[in-house]
Amino acid sequence: MIEELPGSKFEIPFDKKAQFMGHVADLIEFNEEMWTSMIESVAALQAKRRARLAAQKATAPKVGIFFLVNDGLFIDGTPVQDGEPYGECLTHAKGHDVYWEELLACGAVPGGDYVEFPRGRAVYNRTTGKFTLYADKCVLKRSDLVREIKLRLHLPPRTRTGTDLHYRCPVCLRLKAARLSETAEPLSEKGKVQ
Repeated sequence: MIEELPGSKFEIPFDKKAQFMGHVADLIEFNEEMWTSMIESVAALQAKRRARLAAQKATAPKVGIFFLVNDGLFIDGTPVQDGEPYGECLTHAKGHDVYWEELLACGAVPGGDYVEFPRGRAVYNRTTGKFTLYADKCVLKRSDLVREIKLRLHLPPRTRTGTDLHYRCPVCLRLKAARLSETAEPLSEKGKVQ
């Protein structure tokens, strides 16, 4: 698009054979104004594009990991398009151990091993096009936590949930062991004929 600059001191004819008849200084000034105007326009367009992309990325669904520590939810995620391939899935590249060390370093969580706390992971299955939220049972049974995790990772409403052997805290493991011991027959009773 060609626009006329206000207060133009000369006219450039659209004739290849025409010769410039104005002052060279005016032509140089025009050239600088024209380029400055174009550069400013391009910079403004680029800034708008960067802002739009940042907004899209901020609300894009994420794959990620999380911890539940003393009712505090700590989440680290990556936009799904930047996820790391793992089999059929895209997942967050950072592991729970690395994220835990980061949380410890900034004093966000108490000392101890990361496996002592409920945790989980959200992944995206490239084959099915579905997200799955894997977590400890003590997390999944609390709909408020599941809702908050989905909200903060921008997961779609139909995100699946499930358990995984990697995400079982010691409390849940002790509860499971207690339930198993209650239902098991005592050894002294085995083998008796009734």
